[in-house]
Amino acid sequence: MNSVDYYRYRNTLIRNGEVTFSSSKDTIEFMSILLMGYYDHFLEVRYNASTDPAEKNDYNIRRGSESMLVKSYVQFFLKENLPDSTNWWYNLVKSFRPEPILNVDTRHNSELYDYVLKRLGRTGDVAVSNVFPNRLVFSIVGDLTVRMNTISRR
Repeated sequence: MNSVDYYRYRNTLIRNGEVTFSSSKDTIEFMSILLMGYYDHFLEVRYNASTDPAEKNDYNIRRGSESMLVKSYVQFFLKENLPDSTNWWYNLVKSFRPEPILNVDTRHNSELYDYVLKRLGRTGDVAVSNVFPNRLVFSIVGDLTVRMNTISRR
């Protein structure tokens, strides 16, 4: 997915709260780029806040490698957990039941975030609420629709 398509989909998601993709490949690519951007932002803030040169170097190295790892881990997780809408059995069952929903919730350690942070080996030094925005809940309906809900702070 090129950056023009990504930002078009992102603006639609922010404006309408929902975006529908033409294929599951686009859905997976969009979500992986979106979550990679959040992780990269987290590392950038940490990099700018650190004063120790060794710590700055550590965050600089992490920004170079971990952001792309987050993207690939998210892609792998979604490929394994989203249904395949091109399958005839899925389309038959969809006509009788509602489509399955995969919730990506930052308020709780959802399976996706838990998987990504475990693969990075960062479960001990960082929490999900520190890395990803804690007021967003994404729902992936089937494998083509992404919905975004904001959670009000109470």
